[in-house]
Amino acid sequence: MKVVALVSGGKDSCFNMMQCVAEGHDLVALANLYPQEVDELDSYMFQTVGHHAIDLYSQAMALPLYRAAIKGGSREQGRDYQPTEGDEVEDLFLLLKKIKDEMQVEGVSVGAILSNYQRVRVENVCGRLGLISLAYLWRRDQSELLQEMIHANVHAILIKVAALGLKEKHLGKTIAEIRPYMETMKTKYHLNVCGEGGEYETFTLDCPLFVKKIVIDSYDVVKDDDDDVAPVFYIHFGKMHLADKDTGLEAKTFAERIQDLKMKRGRSLHRELMIKDLTPSPSSSTRNDRPDILCPAVDNQKGRLSPSCQCSNQGFAWVYGVRATCKAEYSTSSILLSTQVAMETLNEQLKSNGYSLKDAVLIHLYVRNMSDFASVNSVYCQYFKLNPPARVCVQADLPEGTALQLDCLAHHTPTPGAEEGGGDIDRDPAHYRTTMHVQGLSHWAPANVGPYSQAVQIGSLVFCAGSIALCPSNMTIIEGGINAESRLSLRSVARILAAMHPGMGLNHVVMATCYVTKPGLEVTARRQWDQALREEKQQLEDLVSNEYPSIPCLMNYVVVPSLPKGGCVEWHVVADTNRRSWQYEKTDSIGDGVSVEIETAWCKQSGAMAIMATVDPSATTKELHLQTVVQRLCSSVAGALKDHSKETSDVLSYKVFHSQTLIPQMQLNAALQRELQVIHEGVVRFSSIPVTSLPPPSLLSACIWVQGVPSMEEEEDLL
Repeated sequence: MKVVALVSGGKDSCFNMMQCVAEGHDLVALANLYPQEVDELDSYMFQTVGHHAIDLYSQAMALPLYRAAIKGGSREQGRDYQPTEGDEVEDLFLLLKKIKDEMQVEGVSVGAILSNYQRVRVENVCGRLGLISLAYLWRRDQSELLQEMIHANVHAILIKVAALGLKEKHLGKTIAEIRPYMETMKTKYHLNVCGEGGEYETFTLDCPLFVKKIVIDSYDVVKDDDDDVAPVFYIHFGKMHLADKDTGLEAKTFAERIQDLKMKRGRSLHRELMIKDLTPSPSSSTRNDRPDILCPAVDNQKGRLSPSCQCSNQGFAWVYGVRATCKAEYSTSSILLSTQVAMETLNEQLKSNGYSLKDAVLIHLYVRNMSDFASVNSVYCQYFKLNPPARVCVQADLPEGTALQLDCLAHHTPTPGAEEGGGDIDRDPAHYRTTMHVQGLSHWAPANVGPYSQAVQIGSLVFCAGSIALCPSNMTIIEGGINAESRLSLRSVARILAAMHPGMGLNHVVMATCYVTKPGLEVTARRQWDQALREEKQQLEDLVSNEYPSIPCLMNYVVVPSLPKGGCVEWHVVADTNRRSWQYEKTDSIGDGVSVEIETAWCKQSGAMAIMATVDPSATTKELHLQTVVQRLCSSVAGALKDHSKETSDVLSYKVFHSQTLIPQMQLNAALQRELQVIHEGVVRFSSIPVTSLPPPSLLSACIWVQGVPSMEEEEDLL
């Protein structure tokens, strides 16, 4: 795509330009914002020191340079950004709008490494202009990144120092000269090696994209802050000029100038992931040794669930049974209309229980045909704007006439009762909400350019979006089948978790569902999950001994007809930053021709509990009644709840996966309603998800999430 590069003169914006070229983008212009009538501006968004020399960039690269003065200030300093009059971000908006109108650019090169403040604001501007943010340095390891810049012949010098350990004598040093010292300062004072915390600023005098290099003839050193601990010094450029480089550079394209450099590239992803076998793993035996399930005929009205909402006293709510029906042919217009009806139904369910769509944390979206996804998404995106919920999307074997099915987890801060005297519940960490909605292309993890976030954290719980094996640099599915896709998608999950909370990883996952598109692929997916855990454990043990949680994750594997982008595996995980406070047990029971395995994980500190139930036929069983299968499932789950002193009202989510060809959804719904009402003496809301198949010989699998109150014993221990 045609790209304009935001340049400050520093090494990061310069090297990201090189990364854009390496990924095949066409660099057509440069953009810069500068302070008015001052050497440097204390801007939260832009590096301004050294701005006097930016004009030389245009000549050095033979590209047009668009410049504008920074007229606004840092008015909106919150975690999120909305268009704010008088904010410096609006100056960026106007500049990029002008460039887009004149140059028809499609993307913006951004040198951000770790600053969410900058990322959020650039992505906001890009979103409003229909541009794509290209941030290939985002969340790179800074030691590795600085070394890569040096090896890629980026010749940049320090022009400002503003941190403990950095002094006037360090001004003018190249990044190659300062790197060993910064590594020492990283260990001693926890400084950022790349200066991402404002420790230092740089100016690039030469790089492989330049046809001429910049030479400094004279400069002055200015002491900007007389702090006793970390005084601030910067260079004010005097006279400068351009000098010729090797002949013939003008005749080469940008891509030709960097083609032999050792840089991170998207096309090297297989080597980076150490994937040797690119052929899909052979499917395991798909032998169907399941018994026949006798399913009585039911009235469709009894088997069709009505939309409903289950609320907890911890501020959570789960909306079930929202469907989009299509009575006519599955035309685009009917899909659009039915999706709108479904979204309005969701909105009404939330509102009637004191919630709103802004409270949505996680949405499971099941479509009957993945080819309808674009139409569904075009309506869906109208309901979520800033910090949308995480989302899991798969194709399910929905009955004829049902275009989509969805359920939604929501959360808002509970309102303290009058008898509690109000309280400061808004500051309770158990109710903090943090959203990660990274929309720029990078080498880190796939961008969420759609209306969903990579993850949403409520208190210590992290709810991730479904993760497929998209190459982060170009948003295409990696080649190589289930092995490559599992490895890449799990790396993305791990990186998102680490970004949500320092030190978090796959070992913090409490419950997960792995969707694959062919029977047998779950065997390879399971092997890749185990390998990813072993590698993560080894890395942690190399750093800190005895720090790896050994509690198993509750893992559910299901086969579905299709996944977004044609992927063959998708992972959805729920994790907890306080994983060590969780406990685990597994029980088995056999009776009435079936065996039920119950895995339970619970946390007394938060009152949360997860249950994974799997129903298998006994080896000799040839025929079973559906009600028997359902009764054994429901009674076993009820027993697990009772064993942990959980009430029916504590059950927030009750999801049952089943093969539509083996057990039709309508019959299953009717059986579940009858049995749950009998066992729990009341209404227990649930959702059934019809899939292609479950790993043999399973008949049903259920994922239950319980959100109760913290244990009194735990509260006493804390006191």
